[in-house]
Amino acid sequence: QLNITGSGYYGLFGFVAGESTEIKNFTISGNTTTALTSKVDTWYGLVGQMDGGGLISNVHSSINYTAGDTYYKKFVGGLVGQTGDINIEKSSFSGNIDLGASSVDCVGGIAAYSYNGKIVSINNCSFYGSINSDYTDGSSQIGGIIGYYNAEIGRNLKITNCLTMNEIFLDGATDKAGSVIGVLKSYSETQSAAS
Repeated sequence: QLNITGSGYYGLFGFVAGESTEIKNFTISGNTTTALTSKVDTWYGLVGQMDGGGLISNVHSSINYTAGDTYYKKFVGGLVGQTGDINIEKSSFSGNIDLGASSVDCVGGIAAYSYNGKIVSINNCSFYGSINSDYTDGSSQIGGIIGYYNAEIGRNLKITNCLTMNEIFLDGATDKAGSVIGVLKSYSETQSAAS
């Protein structure tokens, strides 16, 4: 059981950086609940944020995330809240993300958000869980694999051999939701044409 009460990076691992970092070969279950008392930035996942080209491999999470308050949440991911350069392979999320009536920026079954065209490879991963939002006054980016990939500097997202058998329930929270990707954003014609 993890209880989140303030701003920060949260998860089994809060913040992970480094090219040689590997998180692999385990299964985890449990519950995470927020108990925020004000609007703060929170990054949540099995890993709150991971950068530097590290690897997540053969990791399977069925952790249930519940918003126990109605305050804003930054990023909520099944495996990773925010990614920099990262490789995720042979991993899955089968828990439930229940946002209740709180607003949230980005949500993803595998990863919530990746910034500045970071090199992100998601291979042989699956999302079997659910995402639920009852928030009705805003715009979130919600995806079964990744909520929002921001290609501001380059377009370096690669998703291969992934499976989504998820349920996403929205009550007016967004017009940007997808079974695989909520938002794939490019900033130039050249980037848009890149494969």
